[in-house]
Amino acid sequence: MGKRGNISVLYDLAASQWGLVTSAQAVALGISRTQLARMANDGRLESICYGVYRTTSGAETAHMAIKAAWLSLYPQETAYERLGKRPPDSVATGRTAASLYAFGNLHATPYCFAVSVSKRTARPDLELVNADVDEQDVTHSFDIPVATLERAITDMIRTHDDPSLIDDVIADAAKKGHIFDMDRMSDLLSPLSKTHGFASGTEFAHDLIKRNAVHAITKRAAKELYQALSSSELLPILQESRATIDAEGLKSALASLTRALGQTDWGNE
Repeated sequence: MGKRGNISVLYDLAASQWGLVTSAQAVALGISRTQLARMANDGRLESICYGVYRTTSGAETAHMAIKAAWLSLYPQETAYERLGKRPPDSVATGRTAASLYAFGNLHATPYCFAVSVSKRTARPDLELVNADVDEQDVTHSFDIPVATLERAITDMIRTHDDPSLIDDVIADAAKKGHIFDMDRMSDLLSPLSKTHGFASGTEFAHDLIKRNAVHAITKRAAKELYQALSSSELLPILQESRATIDAEGLKSALASLTRALGQTDWGNE
């Protein structure tokens, strides 16, 4: 196949990988590194991260830098090949997963991935967690394997992220409506509990949620309860039966309840 044919195949491969291609894949197609450099210099390719390029002729994909970092972990394999693996060979986790969910005020970098086969890297833009990720802790909602929030939080703790950032992620997730799977979170935190001063994963998980999420969860629940009652036939029935509460009274009572719960010392329960 001639050079033009090779380049055409390269573009076809990139089209199946969100417009991205690795230098290792290009070389396997018969394109030299000199030719890759020339394509980058003349604007046909754009370097995204170590060994990964974007074809400039296509639309930019969402979360492109994270996908490029994921591709760079096993650069000779195609995205199609890797996405078919069960369990996945690598899963975006920790701060990178939290940034994809848009919880907390985090940068995705250094890109954090849990890898099923022990790997090391000297790249400053990568952080690897050498640990399997169970299928139940993976979502494919972002085109690549991404850890659930419960697993991502566990890996943030495992990689010694700033505790205040972890707290912010939990609080923001609760505020935005995330329902925490407490049983799974407890299981995931169990191996880390004793080194963080907790008797069990359950105790660890409940401490994190009580400190950071209970107020937001209670406030949201009170709001949803009021909205549900306001849009139902319950309030008129109560009013007709001469009940001692009306819509404004209910609203005020729920607001007071929310304030009171927010001031509760949950650690003394």
